[in-house]
Amino acid sequence: MQVVMPLDLGLRIPEGDPLGLFIQITEEMDYRELEAAYERRKTAGEATTKQLFQLVIFGYLSGYYTLRKLRDACRYDLRMIYLLHGKRVPSHARFGDFIRRRLSGEVMENLFDQLVMKLLEMKEISRENLFVDGTKIEANANRYSFMRAKTVTKNEEKMQAQIQKKLMDLQTQYNCFDTPPTLKDMLEHLSDLWRETGRERADGNQSGKHAL
Repeated sequence: MQVVMPLDLGLRIPEGDPLGLFIQITEEMDYRELEAAYERRKTAGEATTKQLFQLVIFGYLSGYYTLRKLRDACRYDLRMIYLLHGKRVPSHARFGDFIRRRLSGEVMENLFDQLVMKLLEMKEISRENLFVDGTKIEANANRYSFMRAKTVTKNEEKMQAQIQKKLMDLQTQYNCFDTPPTLKDMLEHLSDLWRETGRERADGNQSGKHAL
């Protein structure tokens, strides 16, 4: 016996689910450039351009990286079903056409910029640091070009310790500053000494060569 499911499944997004934030952001975005690039005759019951964008981006965020996985997720993943709102599941060919021919170039850059700005406005991200979490990007770089956040932080701490030690050594060597200097203060002090040494040499005073 075939079981027929009702169209309205009463789907609700749990509080705190990432889908809620995703919908809030994407519903406020401007899709005019995408609509202009998507010159395709619309048929009744098919997903809109905005829905396709939402399905592709949220699908990627959920680990559906292939066209067929995106299509299948629209059938079985309740979050993707929620985004479709009862519309017909797009075929893998339609997903492919949308991604390759429409979701690219300046159109994609514009949508990405809008996403980032919305996240910044909602204080979901900051501009302070950018880390690659668990993933190395190799499209335009070799495998050594990106480092994980923990490695960057650890190396930064080591570098700061080395800088402080060198500043203390220079403070002792040149008998300058009553308190530990900053890197900027020390560089300015050394620059002054270098200029003074240059003037002495220009005047023909070679007797006292400076350590610099």
